[in-house]
Amino acid sequence: MQSLTEAVKHWIHWCHGDQAAVLGEAAADAVARMAALSPYPQPILTAEVGSGDAICRGYAVACQGAVGYLGRLRCNVSDGVQSELLAQVASDLCHQTLGTGVEMVQAILPANENDPWTIRISQAFQRAGMTHAARLLQLECCDVPLRHDGSPLALDFFPLEFHPFTEMPWDEWCQLVEETYIATLDVPILNGVRSVEQTLQGYAVGHGLEASLPWWSVHVEGAAIGCLILTPLPGSDCELTYLGLVPTARGHRYSPEIMDFVSRWMVEHHKSRIVLAVDSKNAPALHLYASFGFEEMAALDAWFMGQQAAAPYGVD
Repeated sequence: MQSLTEAVKHWIHWCHGDQAAVLGEAAADAVARMAALSPYPQPILTAEVGSGDAICRGYAVACQGAVGYLGRLRCNVSDGVQSELLAQVASDLCHQTLGTGVEMVQAILPANENDPWTIRISQAFQRAGMTHAARLLQLECCDVPLRHDGSPLALDFFPLEFHPFTEMPWDEWCQLVEETYIATLDVPILNGVRSVEQTLQGYAVGHGLEASLPWWSVHVEGAAIGCLILTPLPGSDCELTYLGLVPTARGHRYSPEIMDFVSRWMVEHHKSRIVLAVDSKNAPALHLYASFGFEEMAALDAWFMGQQAAAPYGVD
């Protein structure tokens, strides 16, 4: 198990030094958990630019599922110098992390156009060669069982079947998930940046690929038409991690029965709150979730860099 050295822990705390001490400790604990599950020999990466009183530092983690996460970047210099140093550190961390073998590096920021620091970090990500993937809306629903605007139970109309994903060979399951990505409206820019197999491995972090994992293929008359992935969270919460249908199955009003299945699973497993994230441009999905009582909690901006990224910062 990978644990944090005192030097790395000090580095992380320095990056969170302008926040409450409890946030720095929580960040260090989160990094340690991700590193413990990482298959990479050196999962924790650090970068520093500047010298003397003008220093910018940051950290990143190479995780299971071939994805890297940029941690917090921090400067101790004036606004006029920060942008350049932040971009250099972000670029260094991205290229270090991609060099470990991950397929994609991503970073998440609060969506706040009125916060100068958020604006500065976003500009640094862009200058470092990262791409803005999407504005993600975090939604929640605490009204379980889920019901669609007073509609009758969907199972009275649509004979869907839900099969544990382990009933399919792994390669067939991956192929089904990939087919649901075709013409998706949910962060379509990421299609092909990260392999389906590694994405699923990332979803399974901490669970393993067990028969009890709450992942299902969705079938109509024996044909697989989609997939449903839930993630149990501590306490009474769970996450709707992914719901996708192949193109030919869209527009047939299967969602009420799928959400009814989710409701029944939640009741059986004593879960009363469900959360999810959706692309703010995915109007059909937003309309669907609103109809089931989901409400917005927060908005986040997602940034990424893939293996086909531009040259390191400052190189033409």
